[in-house]
Amino acid sequence: MSKFRRKGFNISAPLKRRLTLLLVLSLCVFVLAACAKKDEVDGGDDVGGTTSSDTGNNITSGTTTDSSGLVFTDEEVTEANIFDFVLLGNYIGIEYNATSASAVTEEEIDAAINEQMSMAADVVEVTDRPVDRGDTVVIDYDGSVNGVAFEGGAAEQAELVIGSGQFIPGFEEQIIGRNVGEEFDIHVTFPEDYYSEELAGAGAVFRIVLHNIFAESYPELTDGFVMDYFGIETVAELRASTRAQLAIDKELEAENDVRYQVWNVIFQDSKVLKYPNSEVDFRIERAMMEFYYYSEMYGMDVADLIYQMTEGMSYDEFIEQEMRPGAISDVAQDLVLRAIGVKEGLTVSEEEFQQGVERLVAEYGYESAEQFLEINGEKAVQIALLSEKVIGLLLEHAIAR
Repeated sequence: MSKFRRKGFNISAPLKRRLTLLLVLSLCVFVLAACAKKDEVDGGDDVGGTTSSDTGNNITSGTTTDSSGLVFTDEEVTEANIFDFVLLGNYIGIEYNATSASAVTEEEIDAAINEQMSMAADVVEVTDRPVDRGDTVVIDYDGSVNGVAFEGGAAEQAELVIGSGQFIPGFEEQIIGRNVGEEFDIHVTFPEDYYSEELAGAGAVFRIVLHNIFAESYPELTDGFVMDYFGIETVAELRASTRAQLAIDKELEAENDVRYQVWNVIFQDSKVLKYPNSEVDFRIERAMMEFYYYSEMYGMDVADLIYQMTEGMSYDEFIEQEMRPGAISDVAQDLVLRAIGVKEGLTVSEEEFQQGVERLVAEYGYESAEQFLEINGEKAVQIALLSEKVIGLLLEHAIAR
């Protein structure tokens, strides 16, 4: 990865099955993807809440406290001791702003169909026009700051999708309108928060040689193509089915907005007193599966892979700075959900567990229930299924403003 590309990670399609834990067991499945960072506040004694009779004194010996004041313990969480870990606030009768799904537009239908058709598009070389947004270009580039080349600032035969945001702001836009064979300079400024202190905020010049332009060529949307590709008889029927699916998606988005509003209030009004190390480690382990998968694929040591993908971060630094905070957040939310489940006497029966596993196996494409449980763990799946019940209870008692 070139050092003037943006940092970031993409979960590839082949990893989805192996990373189901992140999809199934995270609250994001039941609440919303963007869970707010928790501020620790004291819980109240309202209906639907609970307080610990010995708050702050149940933290056992052998615990550790990190630099931010969070307490971690080797003690395992059970139904009997859950309230040593969590102080619940109010969770019944939470008010939320009611939202309704917006109507599906023709433009949204067009965009959805185009996205589906992109799978059938051919990539063709362009020779009769300049670069446009969405094109893939093959370029040589050679960058300098104040006339001095910098590490990672040059490459040959590099592929770049214009508009993808892979490179720093302003780089891709200045290639638009250029033709094959041109040599030209572009002027950019590195972001102030760029990871390299030497380059942050610096102005740079890149010498560009444009070798090739490629674009996607879409098939004509006809009844014949629709029948062959989608198994639907006419374009009109395709548009109708797409409209129906988009309507369902919008309803789900509206429901998720309610879930997020309700959960955010509950989570902010609760307090996690301490975190079980085993569950934090479990989250980190599962999140790291992506990187171990790639390291096996490319025959690399995982530490070397992380060093390259993060442009210089060590394995330990990556765990502590990138993986651990998210794991702690997930565990905190799990603890609050489980505490509500215990308080309300909610459980997952053996029959419900088996049915839930069968549903998740089918939904995420596992080969068998055994494979699913081996990868994700029975305890974690139990928590996920209990979470569904808890969220259902919370929404049942929530009040629309």
